[in-house]
Amino acid sequence: MPETALRAPTVPRRAGKGPSSLPHVQRFAIPIILPLLNANDRAHWAAQNRLIRHWKWVTISAAARIEPVQGRVHIVATLHMPTRRSYDAGNYYPTLKACVDALVAPLRILVDDDNTHVIGPDLRAGDTDPKHPRIVIDLIEEGL
Repeated sequence: MPETALRAPTVPRRAGKGPSSLPHVQRFAIPIILPLLNANDRAHWAAQNRLIRHWKWVTISAAARIEPVQGRVHIVATLHMPTRRSYDAGNYYPTLKACVDALVAPLRILVDDDNTHVIGPDLRAGDTDPKHPRIVIDLIEEGL
């Protein structure tokens, strides 16, 4: 996986605030090795549940070294697809939902994924990467 995919993003300073006001950012990447869950799919419930379990297990292994988050967190996920084909990133929200659910239980990185603990999650389209398609998830702590 490219080294830049795992590097935390640069967060600009807020005007008039000291360095202690900068949010803490944790980043991890989940390889896209099976089909993404799509909001437009009408798959059989058993097939869909298998994919949900897959995405949860892949998230568990990818986020194993992420520290638990204290306070609110803004979740930003970026899709790096294998082709340049046009797509609607929002249609892949069910995949992100399965990943966020894994961060709550069993990993306990997040206290809960309700709106009092999580801002977002925001799903965005990233660069094309045919060799290493992935979902990069940034956990940006908003403070206590």
